[in-house]
Amino acid sequence: MNLSLDLARGATRLTPDALVYDQRFDSTTLPQGWHIESGRWTPTVDGLVGSIEGDSAAVIWSGDSFPDDLAMVFEASAMPGHDNDANGFFRASGSIYGDRPRDAWIVGTAGWYVHDHGLEHHPAGPTWRVPGGPLEPGQTVKVAAGHRDGVVFLWKDGELLLEREDPHASSAVAHDRLGLGTWDSAVRFTRLSVYDLSLCPALGPAPDPDRGSP
Repeated sequence: MNLSLDLARGATRLTPDALVYDQRFDSTTLPQGWHIESGRWTPTVDGLVGSIEGDSAAVIWSGDSFPDDLAMVFEASAMPGHDNDANGFFRASGSIYGDRPRDAWIVGTAGWYVHDHGLEHHPAGPTWRVPGGPLEPGQTVKVAAGHRDGVVFLWKDGELLLEREDPHASSAVAHDRLGLGTWDSAVRFTRLSVYDLSLCPALGPAPDPDRGSP
């Protein structure tokens, strides 16, 4: 996958050498170091299923620390009877409900009650959204999101949806956690990969982000 991060910074290719974390959710036990903050999380050989009902989030966190400039790539699908919110978190403090700092960038697909895709900084904002569409139960989507050189970005199924300057770039440097989640839904996550973008090669000038995937 090529990631167009910013016209001034050029395009970047994710490479195996930059892969710093690769977790397939194919066990009936939670991966080591992961902890549940909210909702119900069921590990199965077919994926990690997060579910919750009502106006709240199911959230699970990795206990590992991750680099500041990264791309998190996750594969997920909605469970039968659901069509929304296959979500992730990056540059996060490791909590959105607790007493500790609650900062996080939220990656949203088919969310915000109208099936938009977008990025939202919790709790201070901003929120950037683009029209999306409901998730098809059982159909896997591949989402790539993250941060590089003060820019946050979102891809879905090979298409660049958003890249914006991060107004919290300096204040969130110490926040190095990643998580997965959903909102009033049930979603199966099958894989999470993380790339250190400082190790990824530049490919020259990036295309106009309005044109989508290179």
